[in-house]
Amino acid sequence: MPRQLALEAVPHVDNVSLIRFALATERQFHQILGVTKFKMFFIDPPNDDIHVTTSTSTTSSNSTTAGGLMWCVGKTLDSSCDTTFFRQYYKLSSGLCGLAIYHPKGLTIPDPLTHAKYNGVIDLTNAGHGLYIVPILSLWGKPLGVLQVGRTVVPLAKGGPKVEMLEKQAANDALKLHLIALFAQSIAGILHDLMAHEMLIKCPDEGPLADMTADPSTPSSSWRLLADDVDEQWGEVHNVDKGTGEYVADPSLPPGWFAIAHGDHVYYENPHSGEQTWIKPTC
Repeated sequence: MPRQLALEAVPHVDNVSLIRFALATERQFHQILGVTKFKMFFIDPPNDDIHVTTSTSTTSSNSTTAGGLMWCVGKTLDSSCDTTFFRQYYKLSSGLCGLAIYHPKGLTIPDPLTHAKYNGVIDLTNAGHGLYIVPILSLWGKPLGVLQVGRTVVPLAKGGPKVEMLEKQAANDALKLHLIALFAQSIAGILHDLMAHEMLIKCPDEGPLADMTADPSTPSSSWRLLADDVDEQWGEVHNVDKGTGEYVADPSLPPGWFAIAHGDHVYYENPHSGEQTWIKPTC
């Protein structure tokens, strides 16, 4: 299933779309488990100035004050009456999805309408039967998304004991929750890759610069390697005396600046001022 889902969601590596992945996942879920009531949410990494929809209004909010954001696929009609899909953002804490991150194996909510966290604008509507809510977790335990699935109720046999019906319902809930959790695990790897690929496309320069932006005033100790360390880790360090491990001045650089190899790249550092840059400084 993951291979088929990946082919359907990502026809080409240059055409990555989480919305297409969500729609393909919904179709796969219907085919495998035969459930018609299904809603998928994605948990977004922090981002500023996103329009957040709550139960009463739509406002522009900073993700830090929003306490985390999530989105699901919304749809509307364009000027040509064709269906278009978009990301509908909400606060993670505004509905039942916020509970899922505290329950790695998922949870069953028999009566959502009476639950304090239920939000009719956000959560799946299945008032008569209840909901299964299961998080999508990466291999490192990071929440990537949440699945909301309509609960199925075991019919009570006419004249049968209520205790027996409750036991059957509990067994059915446990089985369905387990199957949904297995489905979530099977798609987590694809979702993790798609999110990482999308982040790389949006922020192509952040990868190599990530270490430098941590604290520009404090040079990273992992970069200031001695000559006998660098052959195994980062390659040759420019302008370092192999005998003493001390920096050696480069006449092509301004006073106090040194060029240092970091993987396949060369960065420039002034140890005295703590300045670091990928752009070669000029005299």
